Amino acid sequence: MRADPLFKKPGIIARGSEKAIPVLKKLIAILKSYEIEPLLYGSSAELLETEEQDDFFSKISALIVLGGDGTFITSARSAAEYNLPMIGINLGRMGFLTEIPVSKMERFFTDAIKGRYSLQERMLFELSLIREKMVLNRWNVFNDVVISRHASSGIIHIQISAKTDENGCNGEFDTAKLSPVSGFRADGVIIATPSGSTAYSLSAGGPIVTPDLDAAIITPVAPHTLSNRPIVLPSRTNLVIQVKDCSNFHVAVDGHIGLVADRKDLLCVNRSNKIVKTIGFENRNYFEILKEKLGWEIRRA
Repeated sequence: MRADPLFKKPGIIARGSEKAIPVLKKLIAILKSYEIEPLLYGSSAELLETEEQDDFFSKISALIVLGGDGTFITSARSAAEYNLPMIGINLGRMGFLTEIPVSKMERFFTDAIKGRYSLQERMLFELSLIREKMVLNRWNVFNDVVISRHASSGIIHIQISAKTDENGCNGEFDTAKLSPVSGFRADGVIIATPSGSTAYSLSAGGPIVTPDLDAAIITPVAPHTLSNRPIVLPSRTNLVIQVKDCSNFHVAVDGHIGLVADRKDLLCVNRSNKIVKTIGFENRNYFEILKEKLGWEIRRA
């Protein structure tokens, strides 16, 4: 049987835990039964005591992730760089992103290798750190950007504006010409993608946004004024965030990359030109996933 081109040379990333070993071995056996020889990355190779594949991402046709959503998010930034579709096998708890349970893994690959799967494109943000009109660094963001106060400081004053021209976040702009969007005193703010709407943003009272939409979700964290509510904007909006009334503040990207920024710094969040492609069951339904993960009671009419 000729496999779908997506499975010509799949690569596997597994969370570095002994819990993953039997699942990893089973996955490799399933693929080999279809004469597919996967490549192993880093921790996956270490778990099976084999050699890591050099130039891993440039040699594979799709990326299979065994782990939780954190493992998936960390891998997603690399997958986006190489335009690789991703498959998530859930070894964690919630599994919004690693949505295929181990119990259904064999059935999924039996169908997917024959071309029976669904493909979904998820948007990313690009976060720019700007100091004195110079871009110091940029990051791709899968889930969210979280801006927060230090534990020892009081609430911070956050000002969010929109940059309406087409020049993006290049650092060369006049803050006086920005269009105000929101301003509040709070413990922080979350700028989430639709994929990230079911993460920290949801815990802070933000809305659930289906992952196929292009949107930016602004969710205040413990705002001092109760009228400050989450806002959903088109993803094409270039958001500029300023933090006032404090010497420095903390910025986290997808919960993995952390930095301390100065109050004179600007943060600019805009839609990245890269995407993440996720692969799931052919008939997958996002609301069925929400029902399962969040314990919703959904009855058919």
